[in-house]
Amino acid sequence: MTPPFLSLITEKVRISEVSRDGEVVRKQNELVKKKLKLTKIQLQWVRAHNGTVGNERADALARLAASKDQIDAEFGPSKAQVRYRGKVLLATKWQERRNNSEKGSWTKKFFKEVKFSRLYGDFYYNQALTSHGVFGAHEKRLFGKEGDCPCGEQLETIEHILLKCKILGKERDDWPKSWLQKDISD
Repeated sequence: MTPPFLSLITEKVRISEVSRDGEVVRKQNELVKKKLKLTKIQLQWVRAHNGTVGNERADALARLAASKDQIDAEFGPSKAQVRYRGKVLLATKWQERRNNSEKGSWTKKFFKEVKFSRLYGDFYYNQALTSHGVFGAHEKRLFGKEGDCPCGEQLETIEHILLKCKILGKERDDWPKSWLQKDISD
């Protein structure tokens, strides 16, 4: 019994599908063999619109398929489409959850919406952005420690330290006047 055989004839060749050593073509051949349970595949290029019987028939079938209102076969979304849709869904759900949360009010002042791009900061920069770290309010919430600011005014939050604390008044006066209007990536 002769093993199954498939001959693929095409008028189009994409450069991106052919590597110098033919590795991409070999991988595609193996995939087709596996899917169709074939043992041999032959690829053959033919000149377009040259009267080749099989090619002319394929063109006629393609024109017929393109003229239909509905398609006979439908392929699922590509891997990239699935990944993109998942990323959009994740960002949407994350944004909804963030909008409905009472937490993160300090960070929300810097970041209005969820983004997947990363910011690279150091340890202290990240503490200031998230209000997590050696701030009295954070230590009080997590460890039950005293959370008052040494100035005696109120709870030691990052917002208090940067904007209101009397102890840092002189240093704050030396900062550039436009620092509050700066984008976080500046």
